[in-house]
This record gives sequence, C-alpha cells and structure tokens, in this order.
Amino acid sequence: MWKPDSVKQFGLSHSSFTTQLAQLEQSFQTFYVCTAVRKFFFFLDPLRAGRVRITDILASGFLDSMLELRETETTEAQLANNWFSLQSAMRVYGSYLQLDADRNGILTRAELSGYVTLHTSVIITVLKTDAYQKT
Repeated sequence: MWKPDSVKQFGLSHSSFTTQLAQLEQSFQTFYVCTAVRKFFFFLDPLRAGRVRITDILASGFLDSMLELRETETTEAQLANNWFSLQSAMRVYGSYLQLDADRNGILTRAELSGYVTLHTSVIITVLKTDAYQKT
C-alpha cells in the first residue's frame, strides 16, 4: 500500500527525471505533484482510506501515462492528452486561477459553480465549430 507521502515522493522523483517536466519551476512543482497525487487518490482510493494498492496503480494505466513523459519524441497531441504532462497541469492550474475570483487559494461553492459555466462554454464553442465544419 502507498500512502499520500509515498505517492508524493514518487511524483517528486518523477518530475525530476522526465524530459518534459525538467523545465518545471520550483514554485510550480508543488502544484504539479499535488495534482498528480490527487488523481491517483481520487480514482484509486474510492473509500478515501488514504492509501492505494500498488497493484491498482499498475493496473490503472496512470503509471504508463507518467512514464510516457520520459520519451524525448512525444508529440504535442500526446502531451495535450496526457494528464501528467506539463501542458495538462498548466491547463488545470489556469482553470483554477480563473475560478478563484477572490484569489485566496480556496474555491468556494460559488466559485466552483463557475467550473460548469467555464467548461460548458468551451464545449459549446467546440460543438458549434465542429457543426459548421461538417455543413
């Protein structure tokens, strides 16, 4: 079983040996590792016991996604679709900053409700663009 600190230590070591994450600023590294650890625990610890089985990590495919970042010839499309990439972390961080209206670092219910609005507008824009291209 891995506890949050074990996964965090793995994330820290991971961010230092991958080509794409070598450019992480020290200040952003904490956010990146927190985001990666939260993904593991959100999906692999449904009972919120504070631990994840190593077999579940191996079976989940998350580790494969992380290790994909070691490749030096990863395409931009692959990076955009990889949750653990710097691009993905920056996208999540950007959304978080957009939602945090009072800039206190904590999302209120009212601020969090903006998530639906923010992402619904993006989805509608994509659907409209796609619909116009097909006609």
